[in-house]
Amino acid sequence: MIDIDEDEYRYDTLYIVMEGTLTIAGGPTITKISPGDVAYVRAGVEHYLNPLPKATYLRISPTSSSSMDNPAFRVFWNEDIRTPWKPDANEWNPFLEVNSMTFGLYMLPQALDGDQTLTHDVDEINIVIKGDAKFRMDDDEIKVGPGSIMWVKAGVGHYFHDLSEDFEVLIMFRRDRK
Repeated sequence: MIDIDEDEYRYDTLYIVMEGTLTIAGGPTITKISPGDVAYVRAGVEHYLNPLPKATYLRISPTSSSSMDNPAFRVFWNEDIRTPWKPDANEWNPFLEVNSMTFGLYMLPQALDGDQTLTHDVDEINIVIKGDAKFRMDDDEIKVGPGSIMWVKAGVGHYFHDLSEDFEVLIMFRRDRK
């Protein structure tokens, strides 16, 4: 088990498994999560991790205020965070909305080959979990695939295009700003 530093309990935290299996104990619950699964732990909730051999995971903690109204611990299973694919529409599924953050899955069918330029008033993190594409942010363009992580500053236009297949990206943004 990996002990979590007490200082790390100050913020809501997401764990996203990229490879292998991670056992997470949050409160009285012990759960194994696999690639594509997401675990949420509210600020102040003591928890422990046990990454099994060759496990790779991301830990994201927005430095926003939390609330006791947020769930203490919750796992979102890979198969449950998807909405049904629509071949003629991009789908945004915000599966976690708490006062500190919104986290969701953005699904883009290859047939549409991407999306339009998007500009938001909050910073966001994009994590590709399925497919390859090109990602344009202002005048910069990069090739992205599973495991690619892009940070987009508030007010910067961005979009995905040239999709190699149906494309999925997890997106997290802070709900409140300091």
